[in-house]
Amino acid sequence: MAAAVPARLRPDGEAELMDAIREAERAFMLRLGPLLVAHGIAKHTFWPLWHLRRESEQYAGDLARLMGITAAGCTAIVDQLVDAGYVVRRPVASDRRHVLLAVTPKGRRTVDGLWRAFDADIAPALASLPTADVRVTARTLRAISDRLAAERAAASAEELR
Repeated sequence: MAAAVPARLRPDGEAELMDAIREAERAFMLRLGPLLVAHGIAKHTFWPLWHLRRESEQYAGDLARLMGITAAGCTAIVDQLVDAGYVVRRPVASDRRHVLLAVTPKGRRTVDGLWRAFDADIAPALASLPTADVRVTARTLRAISDRLAAERAAASAEELR
């Protein structure tokens, strides 16, 4: 069943693309859930851990903004990640109000292992698709992601002014 088309989407396929993205996200999350359970990680802690895995270090406040959660909510999640040995807190010598977060080797191994398991789980579904379609889809999703990241960065820069 197709989703209703929001008025701001062009009728030339944007609504179809948005519906496909939502359906793919749902399907991926249904596959990711059991893998998270098998690795002993909750969804609410996995995404911050994954974001931290992508950076060498990150300020706790920046992670909270990136995740769209409060500083208190971020602190609670980081506490869980620290207690599990996935993340360490590092004080910032020049400003004791700030804390840098870094993923531990255990955290890196866990995230990397989980993504390897996820990729292996999804690979058969991708294998049946034409290579050209896979490449176009990858380019399209990266372009969307890059644009959204740029907009978020611009909004964050504007908030700091």
